[in-house]
Amino acid sequence: MQKPLFPDYAVITTKDKHKNSDWGTFKDSLRAPLHSWFTYPAGFSHKAVQSSLDEDGIKVGQTVYDPFMGSGTTNLVAKTKGINSIGIEAHPFVFDITQTKFCWDLKTEKLKIYLEAIEKLVLENKHKRPLKLKEFLGAEFPELISKCFLPETLYDLLGIRNFILSLRKSAEKRFLKTALICALRKIS
Repeated sequence: MQKPLFPDYAVITTKDKHKNSDWGTFKDSLRAPLHSWFTYPAGFSHKAVQSSLDEDGIKVGQTVYDPFMGSGTTNLVAKTKGINSIGIEAHPFVFDITQTKFCWDLKTEKLKIYLEAIEKLVLENKHKRPLKLKEFLGAEFPELISKCFLPETLYDLLGIRNFILSLRKSAEKRFLKTALICALRKIS
């Protein structure tokens, strides 16, 4: 006999309701490794996914399907449990963020080299800024972006972005791009 899609809430105790009250939100994922890399407004609890997989007896080697993958909560939980997963996400930006969360085999030496190159670039760019920096940046960015950062900072960010975009496609490139986006979200 199959379990119903929605549990009978009448039999859930008050204690259970309180414990599971955040399962429809991303709240408990905000402090969880990988899940917290990029907060997604439509995200939900990794604990809810864990509980559902356990309750339904999904085991290592079986496959789950998430037709609206979003930030990959279901797929990440499945991967940590050794469960195969298939996810579909229509939004390219969100898909890219989710792919980054699955880059568990990053080459840290390569990342270190890239980060050192970014540091060197930023230091060198301090002496190469255009004389009419605001006008230069106005041709590169919308007015709203120019209002969010000091011109010198925005010029450094432009250099970092261009460096990352110049890299060959790799897990490290995706990771650096995501790291930059996450940093910008926090400071903007």
